[in-house]
Amino acid sequence: IRACYNGHKDVVQLLLNHSDRSIDLNAREEDIGATAFMFACYKGHKDIVQFLLDHSNPNIELNAKTNILGMTAFMLACQNGQKDVVQLLLNSSNIKVNAKDNRGKTALMYACQSGRQDIVQLFLENSTKIELNARDDYGKTALMRACKNGNIEVVQLLLNHSDIIIDLMSHYY
Repeated sequence: IRACYNGHKDVVQLLLNHSDRSIDLNAREEDIGATAFMFACYKGHKDIVQFLLDHSNPNIELNAKTNILGMTAFMLACQNGQKDVVQLLLNSSNIKVNAKDNRGKTALMYACQSGRQDIVQLFLENSTKIELNARDDYGKTALMRACKNGNIEVVQLLLNHSDIIIDLMSHYY
């Protein structure tokens, strides 16, 4: 876990080469339950993320969720503004890009509420595979979350693409 957190690709590679020797590739950090893949995505270690994607097998849970909030590695990368990692994950067929956390929030919602305009742009460019109008458990969409947090650039970006954002503000409150 710490090798992925700190960006030590050579150590990660060594561990993966010896994964047949009972090394748990899905070991979790105790407090929040994050995996090595989650930390690599969260910290933006693109080379490690790519390496793990290239060498993923049934032993690596790419869509695992944290213990408390139920966030995936993809959500963590989006929330933390890791554009290069988000692009890698969007291009991977093994990542569930529309997964929801324990409160029904998607990665797009995290990007919008955090004001990550560049990440939101990536979502819009990949709109055929992204549920742009998904609602969380409280009935809020990504656009609503951007509005609530005052992320004007993200709101403007979404409004500029209103042809694919169907349900702009209905049932806001």
